[in-house]
Amino acid sequence: MLTKLPNRFGFWQTLEQKTTEKTPFYLLYVDINEFRSHNEYFGHEEGDKLLVDLSKRIKANLKKTDYIARVGGDEFAVILANIDNQESCKLIIERIIDSVNLPFNTSKSDHFNISVSIGAASFPNDAENVEDLMKFVDLSVYSGKARNKNSLQFYSQAIKDASLQVVAIEHDLRKAIENNEFELYLQPIIDLERNKILKAEALIRWNHPKKGLIFPDKFIPIAEKSELINTIGHWVINSVCLLLKKLSELDFKIKISINLCPTQVLEESLFSYIHRCIKKHKIDPSLLELEVTEGVLVHDYKIAERLLSKVRAIGMSVSVDDFGTGYSSLSYLKKLPLDFVKIDQSFVKDIVVDDNDKAIVRAVIAMAHNLNLGVTAEGVETKEQLSFLKDNACNSVQGYLFSHPVRFELFLELLQSKLNT
Repeated sequence: MLTKLPNRFGFWQTLEQKTTEKTPFYLLYVDINEFRSHNEYFGHEEGDKLLVDLSKRIKANLKKTDYIARVGGDEFAVILANIDNQESCKLIIERIIDSVNLPFNTSKSDHFNISVSIGAASFPNDAENVEDLMKFVDLSVYSGKARNKNSLQFYSQAIKDASLQVVAIEHDLRKAIENNEFELYLQPIIDLERNKILKAEALIRWNHPKKGLIFPDKFIPIAEKSELINTIGHWVINSVCLLLKKLSELDFKIKISINLCPTQVLEESLFSYIHRCIKKHKIDPSLLELEVTEGVLVHDYKIAERLLSKVRAIGMSVSVDDFGTGYSSLSYLKKLPLDFVKIDQSFVKDIVVDDNDKAIVRAVIAMAHNLNLGVTAEGVETKEQLSFLKDNACNSVQGYLFSHPVRFELFLELLQSKLNT
């Protein structure tokens, strides 16, 4: 009704009909990047206006024999009729992208720009049935979407191979959960005023029976695309509580932080699960900290606010991870219930020689302190970096200068070593 375009059901029927005609065509899938952020910033009415305006721009670049439908909240599908070569298809898509690049207007005449990810698959070259065509354009869109700008991705064997690899990893992840193949490593966080380990970041590792140790960047994004992330997230929370219990029994009062991905923040039962684990293992909630990224604060502000308010109400603390690498979230620092800001290692890396990085780090520290927030610098690897951070009143640091992430047994040794004297 909004765009006056056919819906997903109508599109599916048309696509089935086209595949029976045996005439070559290209299927396009168009996805608006960061549409949720647009709605958050301008409001849902303006989001609806964008959908209408975009549908008109796409349609203006199509022939009468082509077909366009709105198949999802911010997704459009297009059938380019009677095209049997990639170059002809590419020319049409480039015209669509050129029209998308022109500024859009809100109802109040404010200008803004968007980007789209477009996946393309050919009938009958890539697939001969509706299910495979839809699967292949979806894979193509996902492949291009990671770049978060206007992208065009034709379906290819490389994309197919990558998708098969994802399926294989997901299959192994299910086994890993059953066989308890995960392990937590801890990276010390040093309080600069006391020169002691007062905190650690918990980092998951996967001990794969054939591939060995696998780092989270290789499997967490895949877990996020399925329901597995919540199961893995629960395992991390419970395991951290167990480690806190062991530390407490050894008379170590160390806070441990847990990273939350956006999908976990959206989980309705997350807080109740955390609360149950705290009670079950009888740990002090003030020794638990949640780390969320800037993206979570921007995309899911209201949901994040509810969760963070609940965890702080029972004594837990909250940290913003990778600060400065994502969105402009200064207003969220003021509004949300937060305790710490973590300066991303990309700013710390050249802090000794890059005047811009020096200025950024000084500004973040000053701003955070004015908001009564503590500051942790990540990726500290040299004494020169450490000296700069000390001189500029950074509260705490973590990085290879002190320790890599280590197993629990080695972390205990660090607590008893010179790092904690």
